[in-house]
Amino acid sequence: FDIEDSSYTSNVGMYHLDDTSYFAKYESNGQQLSIDWFTQDPMVGSFPAGNVKMKGKSRIYWFPDATTTYWMSDSGEVKITKHEGNKVSATFNGRLQKLVNGSPNGEVLFVKNGVFTDGSYF
Repeated sequence: FDIEDSSYTSNVGMYHLDDTSYFAKYESNGQQLSIDWFTQDPMVGSFPAGNVKMKGKSRIYWFPDATTTYWMSDSGEVKITKHEGNKVSATFNGRLQKLVNGSPNGEVLFVKNGVFTDGSYF
């Protein structure tokens, strides 16, 4: 995935958290990009990105370092292109708002060209 002028590549950690949510995470050198999407059925399809936990939706988060500042999607898409057994492939992109102590401060950045392939969840 790309954020502004930087590209990131790594293995993705995957989790099936409960009967209604899935979670994918990139983590390296104190930085983390997290994606969750909400569905009861392991399915392929488009999950519009926003900042609300709701069936049929997704959220994208960016934690650039270990502070209380992070970025959360206010628009975008997580598109699950494969979900077979416990393996998931997807593309994702979004506009993320900067949150300081949980409140938006007006700054935005963009996640583009996001892809993960055959991530396995527990």
